[in-house]
Amino acid sequence: MPFVRQGRRLIFSACIATAMLAPLPLRAADPPAPPTDQSVDRAAKKILAANGLFGRGLWKLAAQEYSEFLTQYPTSPDAQTARYALGVCLYRQGDSENAIPPLTLVVADTKFPQRDEAHVVLAHCQIALKKYEKSVAAIDELLA
Repeated sequence: MPFVRQGRRLIFSACIATAMLAPLPLRAADPPAPPTDQSVDRAAKKILAANGLFGRGLWKLAAQEYSEFLTQYPTSPDAQTARYALGVCLYRQGDSENAIPPLTLVVADTKFPQRDEAHVVLAHCQIALKKYEKSVAAIDELLA
């Protein structure tokens, strides 16, 4: 069985490296519907501001913006994207414990475009917390 374990480690390492080096798209696959009122326009501005902070690597500020966005617009079409980005921001700050809940919601959505990347970040958070079995489970789900 050592060969299988080494193979998993190799695949896991490749996934981690890919996730770290690949740019993270932060928009949902489908463009949002055109604004119909002022609140939708505010939601779009809020998510764009958060994405701008994310793109600059300002993880703490971006996490605050994504959290506010999710509090104010929990049913927005961009909510899953915001959850994913929030998880990445928290992970990048070294706050793996708090990154896990939003990432768990994201990986549960089989239609989320960056679901595979979310699995890798989730697995890495589990490793940081020394929850190796959960990390392997996240990677196994990714590979399934």
